[in-house]
Amino acid sequence: MTSKRSTARPPLFTAPFSRTIACTLGVLITSVIVGAGATLYLPINEIDRIGMPAVLFPLIWLGLLFFATMTRNIRTVWLWLTGLCTLHTVLIYWHLTGA
Repeated sequence: MTSKRSTARPPLFTAPFSRTIACTLGVLITSVIVGAGATLYLPINEIDRIGMPAVLFPLIWLGLLFFATMTRNIRTVWLWLTGLCTLHTVLIYWHLTGA
């Protein structure tokens, strides 16, 4: 008699609830903040700073959504989303306060 080996693979993605929250709210909030903060360091004139977040938002959102859905480790996703939000929030704060 042959012995059956366990061929069960671990799931491709872990923490489906956390991944769903990261892919919906996390990516949405991050893309809004990054789109607003990116106008501070991109080489564009004053008039284009108004419309550039509207152009950048879908591109940033799509890139972050693909990253959040395709990365295996959910901690990496949350680390990147938190880091991008923090960095761009600090940039916006410095710009508004004139520091």
